[in-house]
Amino acid sequence: MQTAFKIIVISFFIALVSAGVGFLLKGGGGGTTSGPSGPSASVSGSGVLYSEDFGETWTQRSEVAAGQNLSRYNILEIVIHPKNTAVVYAGTEGGGLYRSLDAGTKWESVDDENDILSNRATIRSIAVDPDDPQKMFVAIFQGARGSILRSDDGAKSFTEVYFTTRDKVGVNSVVITPANHNQVFVGTDDGLVLQSANRGESWKRVSEFTTPVKKLYQLPSGALLAVVNTKGLVRSEDGGITWVESKDTEFGKRLNSFMNGTNIEYLAADRQNPNTIYLGTGYGILRSRDGGVSFEALPIVIPPKSLPVVAVGVDPTNSQNILVAVGNAIYKSIDGGEHWSPHMAPTDKRIRILAMFPDNGHKILAGISK
Repeated sequence: MQTAFKIIVISFFIALVSAGVGFLLKGGGGGTTSGPSGPSASVSGSGVLYSEDFGETWTQRSEVAAGQNLSRYNILEIVIHPKNTAVVYAGTEGGGLYRSLDAGTKWESVDDENDILSNRATIRSIAVDPDDPQKMFVAIFQGARGSILRSDDGAKSFTEVYFTTRDKVGVNSVVITPANHNQVFVGTDDGLVLQSANRGESWKRVSEFTTPVKKLYQLPSGALLAVVNTKGLVRSEDGGITWVESKDTEFGKRLNSFMNGTNIEYLAADRQNPNTIYLGTGYGILRSRDGGVSFEALPIVIPPKSLPVVAVGVDPTNSQNILVAVGNAIYKSIDGGEHWSPHMAPTDKRIRILAMFPDNGHKILAGISK
């Protein structure tokens, strides 16, 4: 009898330990997550989450200096300045532009001294000059049209440098050329790719697609990548004049080899390997090691009903560390995508943006949306 009792007690403790290990790896129920630093409190609304342990635990960072709360807005963009990481910008859906001067601890609504940027604008894209955080461009939608605004004084005031000529047509993406900060590219809802050689003083149309240009990204080599509806990812070596689609190579396959692979939700770059990019797609997570010429699928198991992958983050200081967001679940790899562990973020909404601090990839800001 005593022997049987001992067996029952030992079995009970084994079950408890096993349950604890599973809780650490997969996260707990009821909207909380757990990690080495303890549980994260569940948050309400949208806004911004912050982690300093590579996604093990999260806290909400949505406090606004005026006493408001950023969590009332869906976050569409977060940009951390590459040199002055205390400066962070967050773009909202219908709530204008927000700025933090203390690495995202507190936020302030940007009040444009020129009254051009509305606090009800939707901010679709932000590009900050890599050398000077005072200089920036934002792609916005307000008053039934899209436009590009430029600031030269750290978002104190803005000038409109481009606007779409038709109502309900937005500007989706703006990028500054890495090797020439006077050159800017934008992509629009009506399929245009525009280029300015003088920081927005004048523009020229370099190409036109029949469907919206959702995202632009320029590699350090100068190659321009565009995410285009129905086409997926295309690449240009001549500043957007001509474009080619992906193809089969020794490094990978063409993008349309993967079911729903051209349904691209997110593009992330590996800062340590300039030709390596990651795509969050309807297929899963895809990686290119040749600057978008060909792709390979990473071995991450995501339930099909949870797709697409909506955000990807690559540690700027260690390319082996990768985060992938699917809904409110975060998959983490510390070996370059070979193995993954799932974690739940403390929100019932989608993680739309994963922004890693350039000097410390374990510090992350996550933007939440419906």
